Parts: sequence; C-alpha cells; structure tokens
Amino acid sequence: MSLESDIAEPTCSQWRKAVVQRRRHPRVNYRDPVCASAIGQPHHCWHLLTEDLSLGGLRLLSPEAFAVGTRLLLCLEPEMTMEPIRAVAEVRWTARVDYQERYRLGLELVELGECESTRLHSLVQAQAD
Repeated sequence: MSLESDIAEPTCSQWRKAVVQRRRHPRVNYRDPVCASAIGQPHHCWHLLTEDLSLGGLRLLSPEAFAVGTRLLLCLEPEMTMEPIRAVAEVRWTARVDYQERYRLGLELVELGECESTRLHSLVQAQAD
C-alpha cells in the first residue's frame, strides 16, 4: 500500500466548512441592488446585485469582471427604513458564472464610517433573524 492511497482528498462539504470557519464575520443572504463606482471614475456607476453580505464584506453579481485590487465606492440602499450605507470596498476575487455573461465578485469592506457601520450591523442582524 502506498502512502498516496492513505491521503484522502477533502470532500466539498469539508472544504466549505473550513472556508466558513475562517471567516471573521458570518454572512447572511441578501439580494438587493447596489450602486458601485470605481474610485477615480465617479461618473460611471454600475448597478450590481448583492448575493450576501457580512460586517466585513459582500458578494456581488456583475455584468463585467473587475480586476482584483480595484477599489469601489458602494452605496447600498436597503428597503428597510434606514439611510443608505456608503462604503469603500476592494475586490478580493472574481469568478465567471457558468453559462452566463456575469461574474461573481468577492469584496472586502475597507473604509466604513461609524454611522454606516451601525446601519450595516442593523441590516445584517435583520437578515439573520
């Protein structure tokens, strides 16, 4: 018996569990539009769809890819009775959606004011309930 046969590949569910355990902030499902503009290009706004969010970041659907490291000014306008949440986020990863002309973007929130942070916390809490 070789050593290679004793090494088991992790299953998909084990891999997902490991990724979730590494997150600092739990994610919640959240589907709402967000307006995004690249820092340095304030006159061009993309209307993207949020798939999930947390206190540290969010995942978006986009009609075009963004380079990793791109900084975006985001404006989330929750349907709840709260003011918009504005933040600067950085693209950490992109992935093309299979069989579609869309991309998933993983963003980390890098600049968030105190008031925005409070509103984001309320939004995440409301979605978790």
